[in-house]
Amino acid sequence: MVLASPGLDSTLAGWKQRLAPVLARVWPTAALPNDVDGNTLSRDPGVGAAVARDPLCATHSTARFGAAGLAEQARVRARASRGLGVPTLVLHGEDDGLVPVSASAGFAGAPATTRRTFPGLRHELHNEPEGPAVLDQVVEWLRATCGR
Repeated sequence: MVLASPGLDSTLAGWKQRLAPVLARVWPTAALPNDVDGNTLSRDPGVGAAVARDPLCATHSTARFGAAGLAEQARVRARASRGLGVPTLVLHGEDDGLVPVSASAGFAGAPATTRRTFPGLRHELHNEPEGPAVLDQVVEWLRATCGR
């Protein structure tokens, strides 16, 4: 399994994190802006511009989705040190402004898990200028792990 910048935490405003579980019970379909700035994804300005133009990029999340997501983030973070039961490569950009690099720290040292962080890189590692080199590392890991 390869996880790139796994969404196990977020930079979502604290008030939204506290409001989501409450709002999910009384108004689960309430839509809140997710405030994802396309420029946090990559240092390549074309990536942010493409996100802004893409009508399929979600700009809002429902309270129910947010509450469920936050609960699952916490659950997986709490168990990350046990590993996921299959060989796993976890990659994370150290300048990720969407999912803090600390979110994947629990995987460091987990059984059958390799964690690599990349200084200066943001959330979408494959869309960074160094993306091809990151993908080369993924292929190298897959070959070494799968024996091919």
